[in-house]
Amino acid sequence: MSVCWHMTCGDLGLHLDKGCTQDKSSPLATCSLPVGSLRIADVGYFSLSRVAHMSEAGSYWLTRIKVQGTLYCDANSQTRRYELYEFLQSFCPFRPELSAWVSKRTRPSQDQNGRDVNIRLGKTEKLHCRLLAVRVPQEVAHQRRRQRRARLQEKGQTPSRRQLQMADWTVFATNAGEPLLALEQAIVLMRLRWQIELLFKLWKQHGRLDKWRSEKPWRILGELYAKLIGIIIQHWLLLTSAFSNPARSLVKAVKTIRRHAMQVACAVASGELHQLLEVCQIIASCLATGCRMNNRKKEPTTYQLLLALEENP
Repeated sequence: MSVCWHMTCGDLGLHLDKGCTQDKSSPLATCSLPVGSLRIADVGYFSLSRVAHMSEAGSYWLTRIKVQGTLYCDANSQTRRYELYEFLQSFCPFRPELSAWVSKRTRPSQDQNGRDVNIRLGKTEKLHCRLLAVRVPQEVAHQRRRQRRARLQEKGQTPSRRQLQMADWTVFATNAGEPLLALEQAIVLMRLRWQIELLFKLWKQHGRLDKWRSEKPWRILGELYAKLIGIIIQHWLLLTSAFSNPARSLVKAVKTIRRHAMQVACAVASGELHQLLEVCQIIASCLATGCRMNNRKKEPTTYQLLLALEENP
C-alpha cells in the first residue's frame, strides 16, 4: 500500500498493489505535483529521471540518495567524478556542533554550518542539484550500523561495506535553492517523512490493518477493505476537526473517535443526515478541546522544530 500525505491540509492519496511491486513503480510515485510544492519521499521512491521531470515542471524535491550514487563536482576549475562516500570523505568535514543537533534533535545557532555543495547527480543524467551532508557522532553511527545489520539479517542478507560506511553521514539531495531551503530547514523537513511510518503504525495498532480472523484469502481481502473504509472515515473526521492544530496527537484523536464509533455507525445506518452531523459535531468538539501532544524539552517533537523554524527563519 502506497500513501501520499499532503502535510499542510491532510489529504491522503492511497493505492493498493501487489506485494512484490517496487515503490517507484507505484502510480503515486509518478503523479504530478502542484507548482512550488515540495516532495519528500523515501529512497525507495527515488528515480533520477522522475525528479528531473519534477524540476522541469516547477516542483521541488528533497530526498535521501542511494549509497551507490555517482556525482560530479567542480574542484580546482575541473569537473571530477566521485562516488558518494569518496566525495563525503573529501568535502564534508566533521562538525561536532551540527552533528550533535542532528542526533539530539535540537536547533543550532545560526553560525553552525554543515556541508552544502552544488553537484550534478547520476552517470548519464548529470542532474543539477544540491548535496546537503552532516557527519553524525560515532554513537549515532554505531547505532545505525546495528539497526542496518539487524534489518538485513531478518531478510537473510548482509550489509555491504559501503552501506556500513554511509552510516557516518546524514545526506540529502534537493533541487530547491538555498534561499528557499537552508540546511537546517532541510534536516527538520526530512523528519516529516517519518510521519508516514507513524501513520502506518497508527493504522496497524489501532485499526488492526495487519490482523485478520480468517485463513481464507478472499475473506482476508474483504476484511482488509472494510478496515480501510473505516480508516478513511476516521481520517475524514480528523481532517474536519483536529488536523489544523499543529500540536494534535493523532493517537489520542483516534482513541476519541473509536469511543464514538458506534454512534457514527448508527447515524449512518439511520440515513438521517442531521443525526450524522450531530455526532460529527460532538466528535469535533472533543478533538478540538483535547488530543494534544505534550511539549518536550530534551527531544522536541517535529511540530516543535517546525514552529521553531517559523519563529526564527
